[in-house]
Amino acid sequence: MVTEVEVRAQRLAAYNLHLESRGADDLRVAQLQEALGDAAARRTELPILLAGDLNLDVSRALPASTLQLAGFRSAVGLPSPHTTTPRGIFRHRHTVDWAYVSGSVEPLLGRVHSTVNASDHYPISLVLRFKDA
Repeated sequence: MVTEVEVRAQRLAAYNLHLESRGADDLRVAQLQEALGDAAARRTELPILLAGDLNLDVSRALPASTLQLAGFRSAVGLPSPHTTTPRGIFRHRHTVDWAYVSGSVEPLLGRVHSTVNASDHYPISLVLRFKDA
């Protein structure tokens, strides 16, 4: 899902992603590349926020290079701490929720809210500052 928002006369394109939870990372990387392709068409006009449950460790080589080559930088400073809760006896924590920006925005105060237990994922948040503001 993508939307364009305007805050204090500054516009931003925000992508909310939820990539496939089953199957191989190749499928998720392909879905990520599709979103990045769409974002590339907007990049000349707007800064971009791309965030959500990617079901993917984007610190690994292929997804990390895919995002970097597309001009995106981390907005939350992940991969640590983990973004999934350790529910269940054999469940391991994972970092699959991410936020990235490109263009004339600077991410500030990114964090994982690990004390909020409303889901099997912890919420992430960040503050953005427009560089020309």
